Amino acid sequence: MKNMTKTSEKQRSKPTHPTVKQLFNVTVTTVEERNTAKEQVNYGYIVAEDSAKVDVLTWYDGFVVELYADTLYKKVEKGDALVKVYSPEVYKAKQDYLNSIQYNMKTSMPEMLRSSKTKLKLLGISEKEISEIAKTHKADMYTTVYAPISGWIFEKTSMTVHHLMQKKDSLRLSILKKFGWKWNSTKRNFLS
Repeated sequence: MKNMTKTSEKQRSKPTHPTVKQLFNVTVTTVEERNTAKEQVNYGYIVAEDSAKVDVLTWYDGFVVELYADTLYKKVEKGDALVKVYSPEVYKAKQDYLNSIQYNMKTSMPEMLRSSKTKLKLLGISEKEISEIAKTHKADMYTTVYAPISGWIFEKTSMTVHHLMQKKDSLRLSILKKFGWKWNSTKRNFLS
């Protein structure tokens, strides 16, 4: 019985089909990473295109309460909150708008309502915030400044909570929608 089991094992281990024999002649290699091109290191700096830069400035005095655009080169989308500001001037204008809404309900004075709304728009208050006042009949003492375009924060003068004045660039955020790369042609380094 031992002889029969040995021959059957030998028959099983031997391939009988010709294509199976061919597969055993394939050579196998290991995959390795190779550099087939030269590497070039270029020196340069990011340049802001003036036509693609939008400065976000406030049209009023106030205090920066919270700065959401807190780091340079942060990606912002159009409509993202950049900074929360407390301004007595804006708060008074919001109160005037709210009073004109309430007065217009009692006595028809659309000119007064339109005038107070225009004042808010001229101060740079978003349409979203103005419609929120009309809907809720409440004026928030804080004003949020939103990103007018999508891009990257490229420049900012305010790093912390502080007093801001409309005559100075005490809060200036520059948003870049596209930028270029300026090459420094004097330094080149080719590696092989």
